[in-house]
Amino acid sequence: MRAVPRWGDQLKQAFAEPNLARLLLIWGIWVAADWTVVIATSVLGYQLGGPAGIGLVGAARALPGALLSGFVALATDRISRPRVLAGSQVLLGLVSMTMVWLAMTRAPLAVLVVVIGVNSVLVAVVRTTVLATVPQVVRTPAELIAANSAMSTVGGLGTVIGPMVCGVLLSVAGVPAALAFPAAVLVAGAVAARSVKTAFQPPRHGDVGGWRRALEPMLGFPELVRPRVRVVTGLNLLQLIMRGLLNVFVVVLAITVLGSDGQAGTLFAAMGVGSAVAALVVLGTAPQRGIRWFAIGIALWGVPVVAIGLWPNAVLAWVALAVLGAGSALVDIFGNSQLSRLFRDQVAGRAWGAFSSMLAGGIAIGAMVAPTLIEQLGLPGAMMASGAVLALVPLAVWPWLRRLQEPVDAEALAVLGRVELLAPLPALVLERLASASRKVTLADGEFAVREGEVGDEFYVVVSGAVSVQRQGREVRTMGPGDGFGEIALLRAVPRTATVRSVGASTLRSIDRGSFMAAVTGHIGADRTAHGTAEQWLRDDAARDRIDPRGGPGTEH
Repeated sequence: MRAVPRWGDQLKQAFAEPNLARLLLIWGIWVAADWTVVIATSVLGYQLGGPAGIGLVGAARALPGALLSGFVALATDRISRPRVLAGSQVLLGLVSMTMVWLAMTRAPLAVLVVVIGVNSVLVAVVRTTVLATVPQVVRTPAELIAANSAMSTVGGLGTVIGPMVCGVLLSVAGVPAALAFPAAVLVAGAVAARSVKTAFQPPRHGDVGGWRRALEPMLGFPELVRPRVRVVTGLNLLQLIMRGLLNVFVVVLAITVLGSDGQAGTLFAAMGVGSAVAALVVLGTAPQRGIRWFAIGIALWGVPVVAIGLWPNAVLAWVALAVLGAGSALVDIFGNSQLSRLFRDQVAGRAWGAFSSMLAGGIAIGAMVAPTLIEQLGLPGAMMASGAVLALVPLAVWPWLRRLQEPVDAEALAVLGRVELLAPLPALVLERLASASRKVTLADGEFAVREGEVGDEFYVVVSGAVSVQRQGREVRTMGPGDGFGEIALLRAVPRTATVRSVGASTLRSIDRGSFMAAVTGHIGADRTAHGTAEQWLRDDAARDRIDPRGGPGTEH
């Protein structure tokens, strides 16, 4: 049996999983619809206001979503994600119908800009919700990479289909017909979203309130700079700045060197071809190699740009940009997969929202800096200098990237998987918990928790044994694979028992936030945990009625 199936097998496997297949359908529909809106509204903006109208439409399409995505993405973490996805697509369809009416009535440009601004915010919701939902419809890191590869492939198809359909409709029936297309197809996307079923639910957050509650919409931004995350987001930011630079470089190259502004479209198309091919090639890649492919993808955003700067001609530029497009696919697939594994699920929606804001900001920075670089260094010099940075940075930060390749503590992962109330969790969530957990070593007689104190951690016995005591009497001993501490976390009550080590023992502790997010955010684990806690409390109450001094029970 092949260790790494061919890409065709992997693509079939991705579509064979019903919920992932629906999510891929939603993504493809949305990408095609969004490209149609981008092109049709640009044409309408030109009709209403000339070149300046295109600029206003472009700003309205980017800025509101970039500024507000971190805030609106709070819904992704507080409401069922399939419901958010369905609702946002219905609203996008209504916005498209509104734009149809604006095109038919030749409404003022200012009104169109406002409506496109609303569309921008809804687009941010769809993008962040899809990205945050992908880890909820797969179980393992390998499945996550396959899912992101399939998404990149489907997105590439949408990038081809959307502009083609829009071009035909614009030629045959004009802007209103082109804008009616996304309104129609988004209905299918909304229906598919409502049929997505996952075992996840919005987690409970215990006693979070006050100023912490007020800051919740902003929590996606700190997630981008957490240890292990920031090196990935930092490289993504550099890549996004290069994307903004390249948007200018390619147009200037086409006009001043290749002699035709029409060449710009051909060159950008080369990036799409390279991206689609690379997405298919990496299907089935082992997750352990993901960081290496991500670093290669970043470098491929630099080396081809240097090559074009050295030898600016049409053939080489097309080939180089196709290679760059392959690098773009590698960055998207393996970068997004890594971030999906690192982002904590309870803030994943807001983290992707913050990432979208960073995306827009990076592209804007590149676009603004590009003219100055060209003026100071000339086009070849600007391309070689900026390309060299992207080519070399992965080498400079490789020691930090390599640490992300280090596997999760296998012992911790195995022992967490044996805990009854954690067993329903998929491997991706257990991996996050294992990474978030810390090792606790206890000497003989040392306390893990004390009865009556405030509880803020859940514990799992890795080795040795612990004694559970209530009101000074031993009621139970626990060994490897047993967990305790959930009652205090789930019920927000003091510890109901004392736990101390019998001989030397080793535990793994999981903080309140990580435990509550993982357990209460998963339907099966939530039911198991609450059922276990209720059973222990009933048993303790029954035994206390028999012996008021304390009887067999445990702090779970």
